Amino acid sequence: MWVYPVVLGKGKRLFEAGVPPFGLTLVESRATSKGILMNTYRLAGPLPKGPFPPDNPSDAELARRKKWAAEDAQGLIAQAYSAFNRRDIDAALALMSENVDWPKASEAGRVVGKEEIRAYWARQWAEFDPHVEPIEVTDREAGRTDVKVHQLVKTLNGDILSDQTLVHIFTIANGLIERMDIGESKPAFGRNTGS
Repeated sequence: MWVYPVVLGKGKRLFEAGVPPFGLTLVESRATSKGILMNTYRLAGPLPKGPFPPDNPSDAELARRKKWAAEDAQGLIAQAYSAFNRRDIDAALALMSENVDWPKASEAGRVVGKEEIRAYWARQWAEFDPHVEPIEVTDREAGRTDVKVHQLVKTLNGDILSDQTLVHIFTIANGLIERMDIGESKPAFGRNTGS
């Protein structure tokens, strides 16, 4: 990131609306002879959210909190799918808790922990090319978010293995993905060629 010493007072957002704020850790910084700072950062995860006073919030405050949590969850999930589709494992894992619980859809069973997910995805991507796009996000109670997705899985040569609509069920706590489950599936556009 380059920082120019000028004050604009307003400007364009770096990220689209709905993307939750994330912390950054400074890795390197240097200044040019013109006073431009060149900073290198790495993702440090979501910003912690403190407790919300008062202890007895009004109905309006509860509604505001619920809306805020839903927006945070939707942004978090959008970032996770984007990172998965770009094959950016580190960015995807930064959005998950240390003991995240994940289904092994292509192998059966489950994995627990970021490094187990890293190994599973590496094996998966070495065999075929999955692409998953969220279609609809529905926030439920108790940190649960249902995401209807279009999943297209191709061979490494580009042949379609599977083209279907699925429901991914996320459990989110403290701004991180804790668990993902797979719900019902049906062919996308009237076709299912396997899974």
